[in-house]
Amino acid sequence: MTNSDVNDYRQSVEDFFSVLKEKLKSYRAVKRHLDRFLSTDFNIFAWIKPDEKHLSNVIANLLNPASSHGQQGVFLDAFLRRIGKDDLCNRQPHQVTCEAPTDYIDQDRKIDILVDFGDFGLGIENKPWPWSKDLEDQLKDYCRHLKMKYGDRRFCVVYLTILGDNPSENSIRAKMRKNLEQNGQLFCVSYRPNTYRPNILEWLRECCQLCESDKFREFLRDFTTYIPTMEGSMSNSSEREIIVEHALENRENLENTVEIHQAYDELYKRISEGFCRDLQRCLEEHLDMSQWEFIPEGDSFSFAKREWEGKYKIGMQLYNETLLLGVYRKEQNGELIEGLVEAIKDKMRRGQQGKSDNWWEYYFKLEPFGPKVLVEMQFNRDVIKEQVCKELVKISKIRQAMQLIDEQVEKLKNE
Repeated sequence: MTNSDVNDYRQSVEDFFSVLKEKLKSYRAVKRHLDRFLSTDFNIFAWIKPDEKHLSNVIANLLNPASSHGQQGVFLDAFLRRIGKDDLCNRQPHQVTCEAPTDYIDQDRKIDILVDFGDFGLGIENKPWPWSKDLEDQLKDYCRHLKMKYGDRRFCVVYLTILGDNPSENSIRAKMRKNLEQNGQLFCVSYRPNTYRPNILEWLRECCQLCESDKFREFLRDFTTYIPTMEGSMSNSSEREIIVEHALENRENLENTVEIHQAYDELYKRISEGFCRDLQRCLEEHLDMSQWEFIPEGDSFSFAKREWEGKYKIGMQLYNETLLLGVYRKEQNGELIEGLVEAIKDKMRRGQQGKSDNWWEYYFKLEPFGPKVLVEMQFNRDVIKEQVCKELVKISKIRQAMQLIDEQVEKLKNE
């Protein structure tokens, strides 16, 4: 490519962004005026920031004909039709329960949602975050419990994930999974639109159409709008549509968009790695380096006591432009360390109460940077670096928490 070609291409990209910038500027000006009357950015879910348990509660309430939405079995029947269980439509379930215990087997597990029809059971395993991993034999145990409770062919399980992924071999063996799928007893359902799987987003849109309550319809619309933002993706669908329309306006715009998209991975890599290097230098000033070792890993960064042997780490992970901070562990380490979350919560500042899952003993999302944290990491790096450093150092100095991890590591070594 000659210098002239490079200059022409650079000019083309600059023109692309210049026109797009003006379009977005005009849209935002109009939106600011309309928001005084319409509050287009308000979303109840953005305020409450539901975790896995609360999302399960919302879905369970929609599936419950006796719930306060007042729509009786309309939402449940729409869901059943989407997974091909039309024979259950127009039936009143005995109960819709969250965290239903598996008391028909000797494994102490809890099914996220159970719709109990008396002679048929519909179980839903809800995993809305990609880092929420399956436990060993999890779905296998659910199926064993439901089979013993309802009968050989009188149950089905919905495995609900962000993209409609298959459950892992760790949770249920492929042969058993395929047999259940062929029998119409296991359905992989996605939150996002998926060509090959039923999805929650389209079900919610159908619920909006079927709902006869204006008040509850607004709640459904908020939930529908929230789902595309669950992984930290761009939340303003109107601005995204302007960008898409601009890209499709002509061949040159589309080519530029494709090139920009292809450069994103490198952009992501450079920013995250540069941030981690700066974060390490900041932490070196606050940690006793005779005790700790650093573990940089691309878009994540952690440090640990040497005697922990990698079983536990204190660190940060950049996931889909969301910064997660906390205590990370290997999935195979078993149950959560008893008392660890409480010990950390007691010392962390109010509003960062944190959560746990199969990978994190304790984690929270860094606020208030939100989905544009990648931009902030580049152009407001010192501020975020200092905040991340402060939070991680704070965790490392919670004496009771560190002692609990030390004891757990010793226990694992002796097993």
